[in-house]
Amino acid sequence: MGYTKRDARVSAEIEVSVERRGGDIRRTDAMIASVAMNNGASLYTFDLKHFKPLEEMGLQLFQPSIA
Repeated sequence: MGYTKRDARVSAEIEVSVERRGGDIRRTDAMIASVAMNNGASLYTFDLKHFKPLEEMGLQLFQPSIA
């Protein structure tokens, strides 16, 4: 699985959407989110600060529990 044109388009849409809401997102975070979204995958991350806001755009997060 590689980074596709479809991933690039969704990544750009994520960036524009976040910026229109006055937010800021790293390009790499948008790229990672787009790949997960386009492949119907849940993203496993401890970086909820950056990815939690993307749930409303369809990103599924697998939130690990810290014991």
